[in-house]
Amino acid sequence: MRKGSHIFALVILLLLSMAGCSQEGEQGPRLLKEGEKAPDFLLPSLEGKKVSLKDMAGKKTLIVFWATWCPSCKEELKSLDRTYRKYKDMGFNILAINIYDSKKMVEGYVKRYDLTFPVLLDREGDVAERYLVFAIPIAYMVDERGIIRERFIGGLPERDVMDLLREYWSIEGADGKA
Repeated sequence: MRKGSHIFALVILLLLSMAGCSQEGEQGPRLLKEGEKAPDFLLPSLEGKKVSLKDMAGKKTLIVFWATWCPSCKEELKSLDRTYRKYKDMGFNILAINIYDSKKMVEGYVKRYDLTFPVLLDREGDVAERYLVFAIPIAYMVDERGIIRERFIGGLPERDVMDLLREYWSIEGADGKA
């Protein structure tokens, strides 16, 4: 996809989210629902390794879609990284999928905010389309069988992350102070 096409896709994504454009009539946009199988994907990490959702089989995974230009993504990612650093050895797993940004831009962002969880690149937005991402940030809690258990649109507050740690990862020490 050419650079102009990326800008066009971002403008359409933004307009759809602002207009509440729907694939299901007036009820709001079509979203992946709890209980549905999460679509598989194969994306490069910043390190160049190919990562798929199938690689996460047997692990609970929080999938977060984000972009460097999104102000609320920055706060969410910083909060998630604090939690990830504290609980990754207890099995807390995150895949942060950047959509449309260049690898160089994402690398600078990750370095600037010292993010340590895996970051994947969805340069063409194909995976975001399969996940029906209409606004960012959006996160999906996927269980060890690849089933979507919860979704969070427009940010994932730290208290909700702590609830996820207790409920899905059975981390009792998740006290809300990541």
